[in-house]
Amino acid sequence: MKYLRSAAALTMLLLASVALPRRAHGTTTINVPNTGGGVASAADLGQAFTVPVGPDTRLDSFQVYGSGAAGNVTFDASDYEFNSTTDKTIGPALYTSGVQVAENGFNVPEMTFSFATGGIELVAGQQYLLDLHQEGFGNVGNLEMASSNTPYSGGDFYVYNSSLQDWSRPGGSNPFGPMAFEAVLNAPGSASVPLPGSGPALLGMILLALVCAVVRYIASRVSARDENGRITTPPPLLSLPID
Repeated sequence: MKYLRSAAALTMLLLASVALPRRAHGTTTINVPNTGGGVASAADLGQAFTVPVGPDTRLDSFQVYGSGAAGNVTFDASDYEFNSTTDKTIGPALYTSGVQVAENGFNVPEMTFSFATGGIELVAGQQYLLDLHQEGFGNVGNLEMASSNTPYSGGDFYVYNSSLQDWSRPGGSNPFGPMAFEAVLNAPGSASVPLPGSGPALLGMILLALVCAVVRYIASRVSARDENGRITTPPPLLSLPID
């Protein structure tokens, strides 16, 4: 019978067995920076984007930047599959946010709107449209979104034509450049937060149990005596039979 007597060795085994949350792949971020200027319309505003080819196809969040609002403008944000050849969305919205309010004023630097989608699995290479929907809320003014002078080849800026029920590029092209936005994508199945009962939580419980065992062992060495009052040697701290 052989025995494993090293607490350090067992500790290493326990730590190696802990399933810490890992990402199979890194996060992909599409970042079209806010460089000033603006694109405005009383109708819906949209920015098309293309999911990069690769493993990160789950849209976890996106944000857009307002550069001003004529009055308090109420809107929500949606994400649609999009066909840039026909300038039409495909199917129902994949995500729709809660109602947002852009307060009256212009050139407000903190006017950033962030949306957590809960994780929408998209298709690599496919185009999608971020739709800032402000029609139907009874707004008197309109919303101005920040634009970017950084070229973006993944999609254009669009304005919705309610009479034609389709999207169009303003004047056939967008003189302001694309609408500034950021989209964060991860691989489907990757965890963005530690799972309950795993990772750091489980590791802490294991280490706490080891500390308690060491304290009990030290106490037993100090107090262990036989019937004649002689100090005895207690069994090893960790005696695990290994066949």
